[in-house]
Amino acid sequence: MSLKVGQVMSLSPESISAEQTELQYRRQIAQNPQNPENHYFLGKLLENRQELDQAVECYYSALQYDPQNYDYHITLGNVLRHLERYEDAGSIFKTAIQLQPERSEAYYELGLLLKQQQRYESALPNLVLAHKYKPSDVEIAQTLGSLQHLLHRFDDAEVMLRHALKLNPDNGEVHYRLALLYRDQERFEEAMQHLHTAQSLDPKDIRYRTALASIFLRENHAAQAIQELKEAILIDSENSEVYYHLGVAYYLKKDFSIAQGHLEHAIDINPNDSAAHVLLGNIYYHQRDYNRTEKAYCRAIAIKPDNIHHHMLLANFLRDRQRYSEAEKVYRQALAKEPHNIQIYLELGKNQEQNNEIDKAEQTYRQVLEMEPDHPQVLWIMGNVLKKQCRYDEAEIFFQRAIKQNPQNPELQGDYGELLYRLKQYEKARQYYENAIQQRPEDALLRYRLATVLDKAELYDLAHQQYEELVQLSGQNGRSREALAEFLVELKHISRNEQQTIDKLLSNQQDILMMNKMIEKRLDQMSAMQDRLLQKLEEIEKRNHQLMAMIEQLPEHMNEEKSKWTFWR
Repeated sequence: MSLKVGQVMSLSPESISAEQTELQYRRQIAQNPQNPENHYFLGKLLENRQELDQAVECYYSALQYDPQNYDYHITLGNVLRHLERYEDAGSIFKTAIQLQPERSEAYYELGLLLKQQQRYESALPNLVLAHKYKPSDVEIAQTLGSLQHLLHRFDDAEVMLRHALKLNPDNGEVHYRLALLYRDQERFEEAMQHLHTAQSLDPKDIRYRTALASIFLRENHAAQAIQELKEAILIDSENSEVYYHLGVAYYLKKDFSIAQGHLEHAIDINPNDSAAHVLLGNIYYHQRDYNRTEKAYCRAIAIKPDNIHHHMLLANFLRDRQRYSEAEKVYRQALAKEPHNIQIYLELGKNQEQNNEIDKAEQTYRQVLEMEPDHPQVLWIMGNVLKKQCRYDEAEIFFQRAIKQNPQNPELQGDYGELLYRLKQYEKARQYYENAIQQRPEDALLRYRLATVLDKAELYDLAHQQYEELVQLSGQNGRSREALAEFLVELKHISRNEQQTIDKLLSNQQDILMMNKMIEKRLDQMSAMQDRLLQKLEEIEKRNHQLMAMIEQLPEHMNEEKSKWTFWR
């Protein structure tokens, strides 16, 4: 491989000091300024002393007098990469590729550079070529496999990492990378085997214990994760990753104060740990400390401005706080970085809907459909947006397209049923509600809506059955509370005081049983009223028969009057 930063060829005897060596090189450059080696070796000496800007000047001078030297390009490119002069470094590596297109080093270094910039798709072909020209290099194979993992090309990643392991079975880094791959595929047993092997090769590398802890956390074994991490602290008490994962473990246990302490310690060690800032923000949110929540998310964005996840956390937080304009600004910033990320559009549209900007939300969702015309979730959302605007015929078209893409979604069927109810297509609405209830028999809101449709369709017995089911579900399903209250108001059988009582009950889930008793009492009263009404009807019918008998006995001269009575009957 090429010489890297820190891998320097020593040219001076140990008896000669670095200062004397530097003076010697500068004297030689003064005598013969066109000799590229003197510039190059002086650059290596300065690089050793971490005087990187001056080293870069020396390397550029060396290339000025030997522009075809491949190794000079590789060395200069590496120093530029460490200085985060990414554009300059990329240009140097590309020139090296043009000089010797069948050597692996420049492809590898350019791939590393692009990977460091999180330009994974661009990095991939360069690392593939590096592996092509040097298939026996373990480092290239391991780096390529790790990149394929990041791109979710799990099968390719496994093949490449196993190839690297075959080249060197005792390479702990390869075992570690394979373990991370298996962990993310939830192949936990295989992952742990490779981590234990890596630990046996290098017991002091705490990354292996941290990775083991992360597997325990994914399996909800927080106690085992904590034990593993505490052992890691004994090896290195100032490793921010260990304290971060301890914070995660206690966060999952809902021990927020302990989690906060570990995360703050992680940030003390590494102030640029964006993940720790994010998790601290989540803890502050649980504590209702919204100012510190916002500051934590903003700090994470400042550390990693290209991380879309951090932007989305902040934007969603602002939306939840009803700061819709500020939230939209953050969503727009995220879209500027990833203009084809559909999830950002969905969250932005939701923000606009909550801000009652229905027209803007519609346009946002239509932008998604331009990219992906048959996106089932957006078709569904568009149906609801148009329904809110009372554009029922247009909404129906979108609902039909959404159901064609996702025919078994009960929530979608329920929303479409509501639209059909508004269109007075009661029988069709009934079918969709019944299909939805088959999948979610305990969804009280669906049952309430079905009962309403059956009422409108004058299928009163079936409606009554649904109301009875609704009452039975009320103690099991919190969603039924709103539906039950609406049901009682709709029937107009409760007084104003009773409505206030129900409103109070709705704010306290523990009192739902009291609501049930009230409902049952009202249903009993309704049943008693119905019995009394039937009794009155029977009495009227009996009197009617008696009256008709009297009419039949009237004399013939009263036939005309008799006809009137018969008519009115």
